[in-house]
Amino acid sequence: MQPKGNRLVVDRIRALRQTTCPIAIQLRPTVDSTNAWAKRVPAASDSPMQAFLAEQQTAGYGKRQRAFFSPAFQGVYLTVRTAVTAPVNPGRLTTAVGVMVIRCLAATYPKHAFQIKWVNDILLHQRKCGGILIENLLDRQEVLIGIGLNVTTRFSTELANKATPIVQGNRGDRNGLVAGLLDELVMGLPHYQDAQFLAAYQQLCTTLGQAVRVQVGPDWVQGVAVALTDQGALVIQLASGERRIVASSEAIKVMTPAGDYRG
Repeated sequence: MQPKGNRLVVDRIRALRQTTCPIAIQLRPTVDSTNAWAKRVPAASDSPMQAFLAEQQTAGYGKRQRAFFSPAFQGVYLTVRTAVTAPVNPGRLTTAVGVMVIRCLAATYPKHAFQIKWVNDILLHQRKCGGILIENLLDRQEVLIGIGLNVTTRFSTELANKATPIVQGNRGDRNGLVAGLLDELVMGLPHYQDAQFLAAYQQLCTTLGQAVRVQVGPDWVQGVAVALTDQGALVIQLASGERRIVASSEAIKVMTPAGDYRG
């Protein structure tokens, strides 16, 4: 049984927030996926943002519907839904949200060195400790920002080779972490296309400078990841000297054969 002191509590999250932008926060013990749940709920007319939290996901998913392990009381499974007034640039939004998440994590766990694997994996000690999923709701002019974090997650031996909890035991303050994530999103989302976010992302991205193999459709693109475009796409220099640009929406799998990460 989960200790009471580490359960998610909406009133506690509200009290810990530093920003004043109204956010309608909903919390359920179990859902299939917070992104899927958010798609089913009508927009809240009195809140520019809605937050959907669950203690457990039974069908959590990430990019390309890959399963995201979401055991009860051990992680943060959060989806924020917000209205947009212009077409969303998914590459820039994903990279900016990655920076916002790491800023929150760094403030909460200052002894940890968090990094990003292009485009949406949050790393700690070269293992995945979280991920980001952006989904456009074009029919509603809204966007979903899904964030999954392995706070105290206990993994099988197989998963532990590529995933890690952020802290051991039950020492993770998940309410404070959620409050911090919401504050970062409130402050950062209106400015997500600012150059500062892309510059910060490049500093955090472990993929840059590495040999990579990227699956695009049935083919693989192999070379060295040398830069990001203004849209957050990966620039790969091939052995021929030619440069190939791969958008995050095109990439099925990104591998860094010479790196430590095995996700």
